[in-house]
Amino acid sequence: MDKLELPPRINALALLCCLAGANALLQGQAVETLSLPQALEQAVTHNPLLEAAASKTVGAEGLRTQAGLKPNLRLTVTSENLRAWEFSTPFRVAHGTDSWIYGTQTVERGAKRQSRIALATAGVERTQAEQELFTAQLRARVATAYWTASAAVRVSELYRQDLAAFEQIVDYNRQRVKEGAAAGADLLRVEIERDRLAATGKRADQEAEAALINLLKEMGRSDYPTLRLTDALDTLPTPEIISPDQVLNSRPELHVAQTLQHQQERNADLQKANALADPEYGFGYKRTIGLDGLYLSLSIPIPVRNRNQGNIAAAEADIVTARHLFRAARLQILAELETAQRDYKARKAALETTLVPLRARAHEAERIALGAYREGGVELLRFLDAERTSIETDVLYYRSLSELQLSVVNLKLAQGQQL
Repeated sequence: MDKLELPPRINALALLCCLAGANALLQGQAVETLSLPQALEQAVTHNPLLEAAASKTVGAEGLRTQAGLKPNLRLTVTSENLRAWEFSTPFRVAHGTDSWIYGTQTVERGAKRQSRIALATAGVERTQAEQELFTAQLRARVATAYWTASAAVRVSELYRQDLAAFEQIVDYNRQRVKEGAAAGADLLRVEIERDRLAATGKRADQEAEAALINLLKEMGRSDYPTLRLTDALDTLPTPEIISPDQVLNSRPELHVAQTLQHQQERNADLQKANALADPEYGFGYKRTIGLDGLYLSLSIPIPVRNRNQGNIAAAEADIVTARHLFRAARLQILAELETAQRDYKARKAALETTLVPLRARAHEAERIALGAYREGGVELLRFLDAERTSIETDVLYYRSLSELQLSVVNLKLAQGQQL
C-alpha cells in the first residue's frame, strides 16, 4: 500500500499572514498590521462617541462660566403726561412732562453666585468622571473585539489548513479507487468529510470577517482594510489581583456616583440660597414740570407664600437618592470584582489542566490513527473520527484562549486598571 504523505500542521498565524497578504495583493490593497495597543490608541483618538463625551465636558465648562456672571444693570427711560394733541395751548415738553432715566441693580443675597459656581463646578467634575468611565468602557470593548477577532481568524485559518491537508486524503482515495484497491464508499466518505470541512470553514470565514469589521467599528474607523492582528492569542498576561479597597478607589463608576452625590448637595445649597429675597436698588435722574431731581428706589420681594420650599425638598430628596445610588454602585463593583477574579482563575485552570493536555492527546491520537491508516491497520471511519476530534479540540482550544484573554480584560476593567 502506498503511503499517504500529509503536510505537518503549521502555525495558523503565519498561514494567516500569507493568505491575507496574497488576497490583499490580488485586490490591490495593502495589509495593515494592528496590535492591541495600536487599536486602543486609535479608538481613543478617533471614536466619535468619545469626542461627544469630550464635548459634554466643554459644555459643562461653559455653564460654569455662565454661573459666575453677576446680574446685569437695567436701564429704564420713561416719559409721562405727553399731550401733543393740545393745539390751542402750545404744549411744552420740557415743562409739561415727567421724565425719568434711571438704572436698577439686583443684589444677590445668600451667596447665590458662589452656590451657582459650586453647582456648575460639580457638573464639570461629573462630566469628566463620565468621560473617564466611557473611555475605560470603550477600551474594554476594543480589547474584547480584538481578542474575539483574533480567535475567529485563528479558527478560520485552522479550517483552511485542515481542508488543504484533507484534499490529499481525497486524492489518495480517488487514486486507490481507480486502481481497484479501495471501495468507492471510502471515497464517498472522505468527500463528504471534505465538503463538511469546507462548509464549516466558510462559516468560520464569515465569522472572522464580521469580527474584524466589529473591531474596526469599535475603533471608530469607517474604512475596512485587510488586517493582520499581530498580538499572539496564546501570549497570556498575568494580571495582578488587588484588594477590594484598592479597587473602590480606582473604579470610575464609583467616581461618577461620588460626583453625582456632590452635585446634588451643591444643588440643595443653591435652592436654599434662592429662598432668600434679592433686593433691587434704583438710582437715576427725574425731571418734573421743568424741575430736575434725583430718583432713588428700593424693591424687595416679600417671601410669604413662595419660599422655594418645593425645590428645596426636591433637592434634598435627590441627595438621598444619590447616596443610595452610591451604595448600589459600591455593591455592584464588589460583585463584579469577585465574579471577574473567580472567572479568570477558573478559565486559567481549565486551560492549563484540561485543554492543553487534551489538545496534546487529540493530536497524538490523530497521528497514531494516521499512521495506522497508512499501513491499513484501521479503517477509514476511525481515522476520520480522530481527525474530526483533533480539529474540534483545536477550535475549542483557540476559543478558550480567547475567553481567557477576555477574562483578563474583564478582570482589569473590574479592578479599575488601565488596559
